[in-house]
Amino acid sequence: MLEVRRGDGTYVRATNEFDGTARQVFQQHSDTDVLQLRFALDTQAARLAAHAATKQQVEKLRELLETRRSAWKARDYEAWVQADWEFHLTVAQASGNTLLAEVYQSFGEVFHGTKMEQRLREGFDGCLAAGHEDLLTAIEERNDSEAAQSVNTNLDYCMSWAVQG
Repeated sequence: MLEVRRGDGTYVRATNEFDGTARQVFQQHSDTDVLQLRFALDTQAARLAAHAATKQQVEKLRELLETRRSAWKARDYEAWVQADWEFHLTVAQASGNTLLAEVYQSFGEVFHGTKMEQRLREGFDGCLAAGHEDLLTAIEERNDSEAAQSVNTNLDYCMSWAVQG
């Protein structure tokens, strides 16, 4: 999908229709709206990943959690956001549902971009076990209900910070 700017050139606006939709969501909806969408996508991705994740994907998730934890301790916000995003995207990919993973990936800037400002406020805990370490444990144990519960606990926490702002 291209955008032509007369006298300036032609620019890639989106690589697919999902990306274009995600950009609109980013501009038109609140943090709460975005988090409510994540409840649907993340919960289902976690449930499916608990059944379909490969050993390689589980190991990648473990490595991303270590990177995420180290970045948070070092107050390297950009590295933390990147590792957190890659962790959640890997869960979506581990679901075995390529459509879910593609939709999830298209929302990357929305889900983990600058719009989610609660991460910048004093007191926000960027290393909760829920939705991350607990989720990985549930995936390893092939426990889909615990995987979903972990995601919901994490997103409830994020939602409480979004509504404070």
